Amino acid sequence: MRKFNNFITKEIRTVKEANSECYYLEHAKTGAEIIYMKNDESNKVFSITFRTPPGDNTGIAHIMEHSVLCGSKRFPVKELFMDMAKSSLNTFLNAMTFPDKTMYPFASKNDSDFRNLLEVYLDSVFFPNIHIDPLILKQEGWRHSINPETGELLYNGVVYNEMKGAFSSPERVISSLSKRALYPDTPYGYESGGDPDFIPDLTEEQFTEFHKKYYHPSNSRIFLFGNLNIEETLKFIDEEFLSKFDKINPDSAIPLQPEFDEPKYLKDYFSVSSEDSEENKTYITRRYMISKASNTEDYHALSVLNDILIGTSASPLKKALLEAKIAQSVSGELNTSLQQMSISFNAKETNPECKEKFNEIIDNCLKDLVKNGIDKKIIEASVNSTEFQLREADFHSYPKGLIYNIGMMDSWIYDADPFMHLEFEETFKKIRTSLETDYFEKLIEKYLLNNKHQLTFSLLPKKGLALEKEAQEKEKLAKFKDEMTPEELAAIEKLNEDLRIKQSAPDKPEDIAKLPRISGEEISPKAEIIDYNVKEKDGVTYLASEAFTNKIDYIDFIFDTRSVAKEDLPYIKLVANILGSIGTENYDYSDLSNEINIHTGGIYHNTETYSKWGSNDEYCPKLKAKSKVMHANLDKLLHFIEETCLRTVYDDEVRLLELLKQAKTVFQRNFIMNGHAAAISRANSYHSQYSAYNEKINNVDYFIFLKDIEENFNETKNEVMKKLKEVSELIFNRNNLVIAVTAEKDLMPEIEEKLQKFVNVFPNDKHEKINYEFKLENKKEGFVTPGNVQYVASAYNFKKAGYDYDGGMKVLGNILGFDYLIQNIRVKGGAYGAMTSFYDNGDAFFASYRDPNLDRTLKVYEKAYEFIAELSLSSDMLFNYIVGAISSLDAPKTPAMYNGEIADRYFRGYKIEDIQTERDQLLNTTIEKIKSFSPVLKAVTDKDNICVVGTETKINENKELFNHIINLFA
Repeated sequence: MRKFNNFITKEIRTVKEANSECYYLEHAKTGAEIIYMKNDESNKVFSITFRTPPGDNTGIAHIMEHSVLCGSKRFPVKELFMDMAKSSLNTFLNAMTFPDKTMYPFASKNDSDFRNLLEVYLDSVFFPNIHIDPLILKQEGWRHSINPETGELLYNGVVYNEMKGAFSSPERVISSLSKRALYPDTPYGYESGGDPDFIPDLTEEQFTEFHKKYYHPSNSRIFLFGNLNIEETLKFIDEEFLSKFDKINPDSAIPLQPEFDEPKYLKDYFSVSSEDSEENKTYITRRYMISKASNTEDYHALSVLNDILIGTSASPLKKALLEAKIAQSVSGELNTSLQQMSISFNAKETNPECKEKFNEIIDNCLKDLVKNGIDKKIIEASVNSTEFQLREADFHSYPKGLIYNIGMMDSWIYDADPFMHLEFEETFKKIRTSLETDYFEKLIEKYLLNNKHQLTFSLLPKKGLALEKEAQEKEKLAKFKDEMTPEELAAIEKLNEDLRIKQSAPDKPEDIAKLPRISGEEISPKAEIIDYNVKEKDGVTYLASEAFTNKIDYIDFIFDTRSVAKEDLPYIKLVANILGSIGTENYDYSDLSNEINIHTGGIYHNTETYSKWGSNDEYCPKLKAKSKVMHANLDKLLHFIEETCLRTVYDDEVRLLELLKQAKTVFQRNFIMNGHAAAISRANSYHSQYSAYNEKINNVDYFIFLKDIEENFNETKNEVMKKLKEVSELIFNRNNLVIAVTAEKDLMPEIEEKLQKFVNVFPNDKHEKINYEFKLENKKEGFVTPGNVQYVASAYNFKKAGYDYDGGMKVLGNILGFDYLIQNIRVKGGAYGAMTSFYDNGDAFFASYRDPNLDRTLKVYEKAYEFIAELSLSSDMLFNYIVGAISSLDAPKTPAMYNGEIADRYFRGYKIEDIQTERDQLLNTTIEKIKSFSPVLKAVTDKDNICVVGTETKINENKELFNHIINLFA
């Protein structure tokens, strides 16, 4: 057995599902547990996780997650996390708060960078500056401040404002409140992220004691993944950090929740705008406490059951709830990151009186499934779909090792076998017996029908509740201020002044010099080459890239949409929204969903717009059918591509209305939770043909289109169904088609042969291509949502102001994002985040995320050019920004991502020479070049193109800034 100094080897196990040899170790002195997954992966992953059970709703675990990364013993800089994010080659860098644990993961392909980040993260979690600098809690958590204009006492703080934003979403609120109510006698009975109503109760003493208790090696689980020098890595972890501690008992085990004697029924309220209707705004969830997460068979089987019941178009419970027309949208969720897992069924945009009907439908449906059995096709589809995802292990931009680690934590953190959920082969053999037995029916009976530990939670809309809470908070703070002595008020003023001075002062040069860095020799000067072949046959273009894919074929069918009339553009997106979710000539929508999930890894339809390299007015609008399939089932995939593209029946008005409501609900949620994306896209549409087109098919304009159709469906349905058919016939034509394929080399000839025969099923009609022209004009728009924070965007196209794109603008974005914007909008302003980007087509934007401010943020944007004009950076500091910028170009890609990349390169028209030029410009960035971008920034903000998605109060307080104010949901 392989041995490591100062570590006890508990187990060595080969996990074939993860293609890894796994070492389970324990640090001899402290009891810290370590797992190393040895494999050939170049994208190496580290994580350290602590059990951090909350004891109240102050968000102490979440605030700690932020705060330990604000400077440490070895690295006493103010914003340590930001310093490493902007100057490392990381492929992932973050920290995460869960209901019962806090995780600090990173990933890097570079050995030196990995070692640097390892030292920074371990020093941060074990030796943070929070014990010597109380201002960290005041900045990251909460503090009192005084409005200099009105004299009002206020709450401020990064996490405080982040959670105000999070609690703007009724879905987030009902999820939090129902979890707390389901586990009242455990740490899950509290909101680990922090409830804004309770965050100001957190004291400095509680904060530092929490760290001393839980952030100790004896309470840690360390994870390592990839092609590492494990002896050297473990030696470093032991000698530099773990050996500094003695073993303790952290007393962090999560207690079990005793079962309820009877189901519970609860309700609460959330705010809607005073102009909005309360009809169809209620949210209802029915949530059950079920099996332990350490029961690996239940862990996987209940994931499949959730998919069976409510996860697909064929799901019987989903169909029953939608057909009853009691809600605009329904969903389900299995939460495995709890010691005793939960499953929930959710009705969105319903009414309070529907609660009894909602529960009745669930009970009757489940009883019927147990009595008469679940359709075996539905079971097979869900089992295959879940298992395909596990085998593919494609987690998009997230490192594979990180996702494995998160899954392992669902057992490891509860002192159970850490590998159990990765070893799914034997478990799925048992689950597959469900195709011949009543396996899932028994699960329904055990965990749902005979389970008294459940609750029904209703979240009702209340007009003006946000304004009411604001008034109550103002009154509370005014009373508190009135009772304060002059000395106490002076102390608040001094605290905020001390914080302002700290935030404004640069870090000491000697402290900056302590940060670990990589050398320039470790950065490749060459851009990544993605080899792909372009072939044309019978009017169809084929893009082919060879890669190891585990015999999965990734095939994207990409159709030009420029034959669709300008006034019908929103129907392109609507076609994409409903394809595969509505019936065809040969399948009803349930059967279609089942067959696709049984035989393929999925078919996903969406719109995609490719701007030509260097231009924001030239673009290629497309509708993409993105697919993946085990090679042996390629013929089945092609059959379903033909079925969805050419045989979809659009005149099922009942199903069409259901899909319209679901699509509208998704947009509403995104406006509240991710309003920055909407604000950026909208602001860009004021000056860009490319963005103006996207606005018609994917943002505010499209949402208004959906809302109008849904509200007037009885009058417009015949026209809508007719348009859908007409638009689909214009799009799904052989002359519009480009096919992108990424697959294994030896399989490519067969794939190409089958595709070349397959394309003949498409019509070969000639349709005129339309060059769309949109009226562009400067705008200042405010969109009111029932949230608690703002998303503030300002945008313009610098090429239209006479400036050229340069790869050094990526360094400019890094400097602005991690220095100027973070300091002025997050650190000083209290927003959760801020960002800026500059694109080769000339589009540029500034944006904030979960921001308590509005006008103040715009003023920060306006002064960015002054900051850059006066910028002073050492050559070392500039190099660090260059390193951080280059990491975004070198992110690892999965086969599916490669397939998207070859299409992007083809349609945008850029070549390796363009990518190399951009890289050369980036690597050769000088301080003079950065300062030369100052007029670019001024040109962007001088146009005063602004879009804000925010609260009724803030937008109305600043109404003079806008020429249009629109209540999005009214």
